[in-house]
Amino acid sequence: MSDTPLASESEDSKSEVSLATKSARYASYVFWVMFAINFFNYLDRYILPGALNSISTDLGLSFGGAGLLASAFLTVYAICALPLGYWADRGIRKNVIAVGVGLWSIATFISGLAINIPTLFIGRAAVGVGEAGYYPAGTSLLSDYYPSKKRAQIMSRWTAGSLIGLALGFAIGGEIAGIGSIGGISAWRFAFFIAGVPGLFFTYLAFRLREPRRGHSDGWVADEQTGAQTQTAKSHAVPLGRAFKELLGIRTIVVTILVQILGFWVLGAAANWLPIYLQLRFGLKEGTAGLLSGAVLVVAGILGALLGGWAADICTRRWVSGRLIIGALGFLISAPLIALALISPSIGVFLPFFFLTGMLLNVYNGPLSAISQDVVRPELRAMSVAVTLLIAHLLGDATAPFQVGLLINKLTGHPLFDLLNQSGAGLKSLDPTGSFTAQAMLITMPVILALAGLVGLVGIPFVRRDLKTIESKRQERVQVAV
Repeated sequence: MSDTPLASESEDSKSEVSLATKSARYASYVFWVMFAINFFNYLDRYILPGALNSISTDLGLSFGGAGLLASAFLTVYAICALPLGYWADRGIRKNVIAVGVGLWSIATFISGLAINIPTLFIGRAAVGVGEAGYYPAGTSLLSDYYPSKKRAQIMSRWTAGSLIGLALGFAIGGEIAGIGSIGGISAWRFAFFIAGVPGLFFTYLAFRLREPRRGHSDGWVADEQTGAQTQTAKSHAVPLGRAFKELLGIRTIVVTILVQILGFWVLGAAANWLPIYLQLRFGLKEGTAGLLSGAVLVVAGILGALLGGWAADICTRRWVSGRLIIGALGFLISAPLIALALISPSIGVFLPFFFLTGMLLNVYNGPLSAISQDVVRPELRAMSVAVTLLIAHLLGDATAPFQVGLLINKLTGHPLFDLLNQSGAGLKSLDPTGSFTAQAMLITMPVILALAGLVGLVGIPFVRRDLKTIESKRQERVQVAV
């Protein structure tokens, strides 16, 4: 008789191990689906800058007009992130993700049919709507599959998918646009056609994902059963106005938003103008510029994202504000490096400085994404991302490509707000050596990156306070549930 309980305990233990293994395997499957979606997210987004020189020549755009196209996507992306993030916190996140993926894929395909700047503007704006639905919901979904102690690394690895997509977007856009024409049709259009189709397959996979119960990975709920999930989400749902007020009352969230406003400004401007800069400054062909900038960015970016997640998790073991420290230092150290890259006299000198800058510009992503989830209640996690995206993109990279384009217009002597260039020779006719493009980036980027790093360091004391507050709220809810 004494053996029976032991046998039962052993069977229970094996059952628990089996369930945990299955749960871990499914979490891994969800991660890779989300990784692939993130890849196509950035592939579709960065086809435009890769092919921008050909598009500008074909549609007769000035630097200001070329910059406006990137700003169209980012502005709509930022504005739509808030209502779609609100939907994600109240509804089924996997469905929000699937709708977003389907919409941006169709919009990317349609962008290839554009005949002038207004039609391409509308196509890129529609891509922004789809991608705004995906990111807040995706961040929240992954946060419920992985606990806080793994979150920075998971978010950093997820970021690697976006960096690979960015690189291939540059490369595909540049290489295909560099062909010139296919059957009498401008080749850049086929880049959009090719990029738009694969996302429809991942729309289906996203719909098929299991929706995890909100907060179970951090102990906000007693178990992982999903039967009452929708009702649970509704019982803790927060009205939009109160959600906005609560999030902006968390000082850590405010600091991460301020850091990302500044960081996003530089990232948005650099991503849009880098291929053009390489073509004008160093005489590279469109395809070569896309391949080179893409290859360097993907390697440097992945290393930086993984380094950021790894360093942040180690740093957090000693300092609770470790994630913010690492993100801030990445921006701070990158400021002088980007200046050295922009004043480089040759491509051989430019590349190492650019590589290091690319690494450090991506250190922030995983740590700041993780901390924005750590200091808020589970039912506000998508909204935390959405509010950050709304403010940081609108005040950061949404207008940065257009602002830099206007600055280049001014430096070249072209009428400031003239979006068109009727010379027929493209952007090269306005800035033959790329010196004005380099000057515009040098005036703005190093200073803004330094400010981003300093703001992050100033916000370090707030993290401990906010983590204590959220832990007390968790304990209170668990005690009430029991």
